[in-house]
Amino acid sequence: EVQAMNVVGDVKGRPAIMVDDLTSTASTLCEASKLLLDMGAAEIYAVVTHVMINEEGVARLDKSPIKELISTDSIPLKHRGKIPIKIISVADLLGEAISRVCSNRSVTSLFRSFESKEKT
Repeated sequence: EVQAMNVVGDVKGRPAIMVDDLTSTASTLCEASKLLLDMGAAEIYAVVTHVMINEEGVARLDKSPIKELISTDSIPLKHRGKIPIKIISVADLLGEAISRVCSNRSVTSLFRSFESKEKT
């Protein structure tokens, strides 16, 4: 069951991006998207690390005001509906992390190099 939510800041006339760790039934995302729509968000996007969406979740997303769902390929996507779902691969990142662990190199530095790329 989804409980009451609060929005911090003014979303009126602006795109809103929701971030969550995972979704299967999409209840939280869909309820939050309705709240954002009621508050005047121009567009609503959802970003989820692991999308374990089931048929019930697909049906909810298809009825929601969410324009696009973005996730990683950490879990194979088994169900799709009408809503666009963009999948971003984490294969290279995980492969490099495994390689570093096996060769006794720092995994932390892998993320530090990512941070320095973002700053340039």
